[in-house]
Amino acid sequence: MPEGASYYHAVSVVKALGIINGQNEYQFAPERAITVPEAVKTVLCALGYGARAEKAGGYPNGYASVAATLKFAYRQGDLTWQEAAALAERACEVY
Repeated sequence: MPEGASYYHAVSVVKALGIINGQNEYQFAPERAITVPEAVKTVLCALGYGARAEKAGGYPNGYASVAATLKFAYRQGDLTWQEAAALAERACEVY
């Protein structure tokens, strides 16, 4: 990720907080569409459920399990705007 990118600071902060990991230790793809499992993992980590999901099996199955327990919608594929809004709404309800 280039240091001059407009999203560099934001990505650096959420990575440092352990909310996102990237495709690997050195590569993020912020221009690529995010999938539902990736979005749910990000939200669960932001809400403090990352350790619980890792204990339940990690990514993706442990996160899917915790998402189901918390009644988050979960499917394979790219996240739509409607799903993003529903995910944000559910995150607010859980928080």
